[in-house]
Amino acid sequence: MIPQFDLKKEYALLENEIQGKLNEVFSKTNFIGGDNVQSIEENIANYIGVKYAISCNSGTDALHFALKSFGIGKGDEVITTPRTFIATASTIALLKAKPIFADVDINSGCITAKNIEPLITKRTRAISVVHLGGWPADMQSICELAKAYDLKVIEDCSQAHGARILINGDWRSVGTFGDVSNFSFYFGHHMTTIEGGMICTNDDN
Repeated sequence: MIPQFDLKKEYALLENEIQGKLNEVFSKTNFIGGDNVQSIEENIANYIGVKYAISCNSGTDALHFALKSFGIGKGDEVITTPRTFIATASTIALLKAKPIFADVDINSGCITAKNIEPLITKRTRAISVVHLGGWPADMQSICELAKAYDLKVIEDCSQAHGARILINGDWRSVGTFGDVSNFSFYFGHHMTTIEGGMICTNDDN
């Protein structure tokens, strides 16, 4: 079997840089918060192009906090994709809401506005989009649909760090289209730590 990735080889390429940064963290004993965390929050916000990036312990918690911030709860429905990690649905269920699965596009593997719209009901509160494997969903169409039905949009960019979408001649980063977006730094993703997550938004609230 051909392995998907080789962490030992990846680490060997960056060993000196990683060890240097680890020594800085240990010397300051900034294991939670501190200037290292503030720095990555600022860098990610600037890189993506949003006002705020807020760190948390995992991409799963980032999803949970996003849903909770919209007041989603018992009796509500959130339309999402079946082609994803379990956290997409489990965070919805954790709040006693119901995940509603839209079919995915055969080419991108992402949900589409065309497949989402027939599933919208009076109980629908949000659309949770997942950019899987670095392939972005058609966010322009999905956001236009969400606006027409007054729905919130959550973008899960856990497997799409750095992906961009061409809109009217300009490249725009995933994570800037929805009301809120989340990123995961799980070791199997594009941008990694041992564990960690980030919530990004332009919403002052």
